[in-house]
Amino acid sequence: MSAAVGEAERLARAALTRVIEPGDEVGGRWLREFGAVELMRRLTSDGPEAMGRAVDRGPGPTDGRVVGHAAAGGADGTGSGRAERETERETGSGIEGARAVAGAALTGVSEHRLGGFRARAAAAEPARDLAAVAAVGGRFVCPDDQEWPRQLDDLGDARPIGLWVRGRPQLRIWALRSVAVVGARACTPYGAHMAASLATGLAERGWVVVSGAAFGVDGAAHRGVLAAGGATVAVLACGVDVVYPRGHAELIGRIAEQGLVIGELPPGSHPTPSRFILRNRVIEPSLGVPADAVLVKLTLVQLNAGVEEPSHCNRCGAIPGSGDSDVVPERGGGPAEGGATESEPDWRLVSVAGVGSRLA
Repeated sequence: MSAAVGEAERLARAALTRVIEPGDEVGGRWLREFGAVELMRRLTSDGPEAMGRAVDRGPGPTDGRVVGHAAAGGADGTGSGRAERETERETGSGIEGARAVAGAALTGVSEHRLGGFRARAAAAEPARDLAAVAAVGGRFVCPDDQEWPRQLDDLGDARPIGLWVRGRPQLRIWALRSVAVVGARACTPYGAHMAASLATGLAERGWVVVSGAAFGVDGAAHRGVLAAGGATVAVLACGVDVVYPRGHAELIGRIAEQGLVIGELPPGSHPTPSRFILRNRVIEPSLGVPADAVLVKLTLVQLNAGVEEPSHCNRCGAIPGSGDSDVVPERGGGPAEGGATESEPDWRLVSVAGVGSRLA
């Protein structure tokens, strides 16, 4: 673990994983603007928001009052006038300063939602979370750590606050040569076969296979890698100490021993539908973005309508037909209708790992 990240920064970021949901770009903007330590300070104190409200109301009955020797003017009133002028300057500069601080307040959310952030920040116990992940052989990796995958920085304000990691390998090194293999939970036996075969072939050729440990394609891909003695990373939508789905307890345990289990959520956190969706942004761009990487999606592809390639992925592939066949389906009805032919497809064909498959 790099010494570039100090203890205060690590504690603050660990706490913020309990405060800000994965992919929350408002929280990500706050983190970018204020830094982790200052953001936690603002969330756990009255902060500039209360000061801003006070400024908007104007000075109260005791604001700007003259006290001490400044109030003791001479009989000719010169002292009193001088005190009043000094008070006006002090009050004006105070309000101006307060407005400047209030301008840097935590903006972009309602008072109700901000209250939720504050409540979660007050309840966070980062030292306890760090101890909990250490107890299962894990660690918390922050941006600027040597282990941090630099590809994640391309997500901007949606970048993870940090990553909770289980397993011995160095995450950044593994991310440099990785392929994301993802697909449907309710896949067909053929889909599971293709996922396992593809992942096995990739692993045998030194690729790190990244997936989500879900039922269906994900689980088949992980098993294919483990059977080949290869490297695989499971990205979870829950804490790395939480087994989900429960039916994959043994699989996730094997991945933690042989590979890496990572996630954005602190220990003990459980998955939600939105967390599953946002988990994919970590699987796809961060670990599939190297120049020679391919994101393989084993899902139904409407070839005639075309498939938009994710902007964060250099190459995105799918298996449109039988992966066991050398025949490439035509797109758009063939040359007569402006579609692709087998010899000149619209999608770049990539021979993957010698498993008899083609990615279109």
